[in-house]
Amino acid sequence: MPLAKVLLIDDEIETLEALADALESRFDVVIQSHPDKVIHELESRAYDICVLDINMPHINGIELCQQIKDHPDIAHIPVIFLTALEDPDVLIRAFSAGGVDFLTKPVNLTELTLRIETHIHLSKIKRELLDQNIELNHKIQELSKQLSESQRLIEQTFQDRESGFSKNSVRFDKTRETIQKHSDRIQRFDEMLKKQEQLVKATKAQMGL
Repeated sequence: MPLAKVLLIDDEIETLEALADALESRFDVVIQSHPDKVIHELESRAYDICVLDINMPHINGIELCQQIKDHPDIAHIPVIFLTALEDPDVLIRAFSAGGVDFLTKPVNLTELTLRIETHIHLSKIKRELLDQNIELNHKIQELSKQLSESQRLIEQTFQDRESGFSKNSVRFDKTRETIQKHSDRIQRFDEMLKKQEQLVKATKAQMGL
């Protein structure tokens, strides 16, 4: 099984190398000391998570995180902030920009490893649930179309019976059975969809979104 891919972003090479050495046994780690190259790097490979320092020259980590979230193709990638600051306003801005977590420097490497694993797992669950919701919505739309067609058929059958064609009684019974089956299927899918939405909400709550 391939290792999860982690992008470490910091303007201090020594810090990046130390973090990479500590994490490389558990993850496929790539380091980037140039914030202006981060977007291109994220778009060029399939990363599972970013670990991003807040205090960097030219562009700080909060602004860079906002740029990441503004790109649809990479916006799903979780961002964990590293900071030496303990200013609550800074942390609020970091979360508002789309960050999922933060650690204060000096970083506890065991804690960082566990948080990276946790957020990668939560992100994967979230994507799977969203994909399932999309699939269920498509199925419900298809079933709704079938139900509409069945309703049209039964209305036609009623009109035929009123016209005195008794042979349409059989068609009426079959159509009614078809409608009932479609209705039952739609109800089941609707219940599944509601469960999936609850799971998505619970996952977002765990991720702090």
